[in-house]
Amino acid sequence: MEIRIALTGRDLTAFQRYLLRHQSGTSHKSKLGPAIGLTFVATVFALALYYVEDLWKMDVLDVLIHTAVILVGLFLIAFVWQFVLVQRLARKIPGETYLRLDDDGLRYDDLITQSYTHWAGVDHIAQVKDHLFIILKNLGGYVVPRRNFSDPSGYDALLGLLRRYCPEQTVEPQTKVTATSRKRRRWVWRAVAILALPIFLMHVSPWRNSVMLPDDLGGMEYLAVETGGAAADAALPLVIELHPLGGFPEILAALSYRRDFKARFVYPSGAHWYPIGASWFSFDHHMAETAKAAADRVAAFTTLMRQRYPTLGRPIVTGFSQGGSMAFAMAAYHPELFVAAVPVGAALPGDLPKRPEAPGIAVRGLHGAEDEIVPTDWARHTIGEMKKQGWDAALREFGGMSHRLTSEARAEWNRLLSGYAEDQAAAGQ
Repeated sequence: MEIRIALTGRDLTAFQRYLLRHQSGTSHKSKLGPAIGLTFVATVFALALYYVEDLWKMDVLDVLIHTAVILVGLFLIAFVWQFVLVQRLARKIPGETYLRLDDDGLRYDDLITQSYTHWAGVDHIAQVKDHLFIILKNLGGYVVPRRNFSDPSGYDALLGLLRRYCPEQTVEPQTKVTATSRKRRRWVWRAVAILALPIFLMHVSPWRNSVMLPDDLGGMEYLAVETGGAAADAALPLVIELHPLGGFPEILAALSYRRDFKARFVYPSGAHWYPIGASWFSFDHHMAETAKAAADRVAAFTTLMRQRYPTLGRPIVTGFSQGGSMAFAMAAYHPELFVAAVPVGAALPGDLPKRPEAPGIAVRGLHGAEDEIVPTDWARHTIGEMKKQGWDAALREFGGMSHRLTSEARAEWNRLLSGYAEDQAAAGQ
C-alpha cells in the first residue's frame, strides 16, 4: 500500500507535542523521569565527593543550598535536553511525502531522505483527533494527517494494515487528553511554578523594606535583622552586609543566626537584576565606574539607616565575593562613614583613589589562598596599595580555601565583626 502525504508545519508541531506529552509506549517512555532520577543520584554522589573532606565543618543549610542549586540546574538541563532531542528526532520536511507499507515494514520518502523500518521497530501506533502517528522505538516516527483521506475507506484500509502487521502496538483513538498525560501536564506546570516562585519572590518581595535615596539615586530595598537576641527597637551597632553576585537579602537574613553578638544587620539589595538574585556592578570595562556609582548609593543608604534606626557608633561594612568588593569600594570612596570594612574573598574594582592623608577606617580582608574566582593576588594588590598610603589595612589568607568559606574563615569573620560591634557599643552614640 502506498500513501501520498502532504505535510505542513502544523502537522510536525502536533507530532512533536505528542512525543513530549503522550509518550507511553513499551520501550520508549519519557526520558524526563529517568533523567531526574539519574540527576539526583549523580548530585548526591558529587556532593559526597565534594564535601567528604570538610562536611563536618559546614552548616546543614549550606549543604541544602548547594544541593538545591545543583538539582535545579541539572533538572533544567535534563528538561532542555529532552526537548531538543525530541525536536531533532521528530523533524521532518514539510511538503509532499510518500509512505509505503509491505509485509516487511514501512518505507518513508520525502524531498531529501529515504528511510526503511521493519515492523519490529515500531513501538506503538497512536490515533489522535487529526493525525495518525507511527512511533518508532528510536523515538522517531511518521505522521499521517487524516485530512489526506477524502474517502474514509482509505483511512480504514491503512488502519487495518497497521492492525494486521502490528496487532499489539495499535492503540485506540484518543480524542481527548488521557488521564496520564493530564497528570503529567499538571506536574510539569507545578514544577515550573515551584522553580519560578522563589525567583519571582527574590525580585518582588513584599516583606522587604524600601527607602528612597536622595540626589535622584533611586530607591533601595533591604531587610534588617537584630542578632544576639537584641530587641527590634534597641540602640545597636550597625552592620551593612552586602550580598555576593546573584545573592539577595533573604538568604543573608536566613544565615543571620550565625551572628551570636548583639548588632543590627542590614542587608540591602543590588540595583541590577541577575538570573537569580541581584548584582551590584557590571563586569566589563565600566566595572570601576559602576562600582563607584553603587558605592555612592550604598553610602546614601547607610546614612538613611543611621537615621532610621538607633545606632551606636559608626557602622561596619562587610560582604563576600562581589559583596566584599563593594566593602572595599565603600572603604575606598566613603571611608568617613565606617569604622571598619571586612571584605571576604574580594578585591577592589579599579584603582585605589589617592588621599592627602590616611582615613580612619580599619580594613581587614579575608581570602582563600587557593581562590580561583577572585585570585589572591588581586586582594594582596588592594591591601598593598592601601598600606602604601598609610591605611590601617591587613589581609589574612587561609590555606586550602578556595572561593568559599571554611569553618576557620567563618569563625574569623564572625570574630572581627563582633569585636568591632562591641567597640562601637562601648563607644555609645
